[in-house]
Amino acid sequence: MKKTALVLLGLVLVLGFIGCDSAVDNPPVEVSDISVTGTGDATIINSDEGTLQMSATVSPDDATDPSVTWSVETGTGTAAISSAGLLTAVTDGTVTVKATSVSTPAVSDELEITISNQTHVAWAKRNFVDSFGDPTDTPYITNIGRIEGTFSNSATSDSLLEVSFIIDNSTDIALQLFEYGGDNPVKSYGRKKYELLIKDILGEVYSLTGINHSDRIILDESSSTILHNLLLGNDKLKIHIEESDYRTTKYDFEVDARGYGFAYNEYLK
Repeated sequence: MKKTALVLLGLVLVLGFIGCDSAVDNPPVEVSDISVTGTGDATIINSDEGTLQMSATVSPDDATDPSVTWSVETGTGTAAISSAGLLTAVTDGTVTVKATSVSTPAVSDELEITISNQTHVAWAKRNFVDSFGDPTDTPYITNIGRIEGTFSNSATSDSLLEVSFIIDNSTDIALQLFEYGGDNPVKSYGRKKYELLIKDILGEVYSLTGINHSDRIILDESSSTILHNLLLGNDKLKIHIEESDYRTTKYDFEVDARGYGFAYNEYLK
């Protein structure tokens, strides 16, 4: 019995030494370099909502863990990228695609991509400015390029309307109405109440309320939350606005909500 136990103990020790020697003889091979390219060496996306598959070539070829994480940095344009490296255009301009080694985070590579011909109204994160016109650290979401629609009152019919959204967060949404496409939004020196009717892509209508007591209609918290969720869940929304007390002026426009979710995710970062 003792002899058998000694033999087993010897085998365990021998195997242990072999395992240790194996670990020493085969250390992990770290990533030393990454090269980022687009399919076919492409560096442009020139179709509306177009995509480009990005690839990361890792060196050395026998790296123990060649996996990478993908990210995209906004430049003059915006885009989104999947965990598999599929880049989707959002707005015209340039973006920088980055691949970072999972096992060696200090190793990465970047490639600038140029985006053009994005036709839909897009959304982006911006920063409020201070009294000197310099950007602050406080972000908001807005539409890139004014949304066009029409307005009618006792003096005009179906005249040009332009709209800008100012979304401070999901419970604080305001919008500015520019009659005739001018530079000055509709103002109120009192507290005018407005009713907003929103129709989603399924035809369901939501009734919201807002107050204009400066140069914008500010939705209450409940109405802001509803509109925020509708923007997230629909490609398009139809919006009709009337002043609650004097229904002589009516505003109508459609909102292209594509890209709003991306802008909101950027806002949350």
